[in-house]
Formats: sequence, C-alpha cells, structure tokens
Amino acid sequence: MKKFASAALVIAPMMLLSGCSKPSQDEIHAKLVEDASALQLSGDDATAFADCAAPKLHEELSRSSLNTYLEDGMEAEVAQDDADKSNKILEDCYNEVAPAA
Repeated sequence: MKKFASAALVIAPMMLLSGCSKPSQDEIHAKLVEDASALQLSGDDATAFADCAAPKLHEELSRSSLNTYLEDGMEAEVAQDDADKSNKILEDCYNEVAPAA
C-alpha cells in the first residue's frame, strides 16, 4: 500500500501536466483568438468569435477533445460527437461575428 501511495503522489501531478485536466475557458479563448486568422478574423472580430465560442466549447466538449484541440488545433481529429458539436458551435459563432467582419 505504501508503494502505491508513493506512486500516486508522483503520477498524479504528471497526469495533470500531461493534459488530463479540462482546459480552462481562458485557455480555449486564447487558442481561438490565435487560430482566428484561419477564418480571416482579426482584432476585435477574433476576440468576439472567441468570446462566443469558448464558453460553449468548454461546456459541451469532453476534456480529451478540448486538450486535443489545444495541442493540435481545431482541425484535429476528435470523437465524432464532439466534432459535430464543435463544428456547430464554431459555425454559429462565426456567423454571429462575420457580418461585422
């Protein structure tokens, strides 16, 4: 039991550092602003897009899909249900912001 407890103390922080925790809305927001240039959004429009999408993505998507998106970008392959949700969220938010763009 003592060995297990010691191993858990070593492994738990490593798991947190390796993407086992759910990213914050701020992390998602920052990544969306960074990647908004692919949608030809910049400045205030990129921020407005991220303001719209980040909380929805954080609420709707799984921890693993969010971590994959943060590491590999929004075009990364994730579970189909998360891909469908994220595509809908991103499209809706883009359409909300695009008329101002």
